[in-house]
Amino acid sequence: LESAPDGGYLVNSELCARSKVYVAGPSANIPHPLFGRMGLEGEEDAWVSGVHAGRNMAGANAQYSHVAHKLTCRMIGAAGNLVA
Repeated sequence: LESAPDGGYLVNSELCARSKVYVAGPSANIPHPLFGRMGLEGEEDAWVSGVHAGRNMAGANAQYSHVAHKLTCRMIGAAGNLVA
């Protein structure tokens, strides 16, 4: 598996690191359509990405595009629109 700079593993938009090998939760470093490549973090991402990876293992072939509430608040805060 190819390592990401944050210590996780690079995966595609379906959370697949290589043929039939899926990575979810904080070990996954994904290409995100809004934020570029990013690592997943927190309980919400672990749960949602685990379910998503499981569905893709079963043949769904769906792209992961979930944005955790925690990340959304941090991004808005960085833009100066929200004080945390």
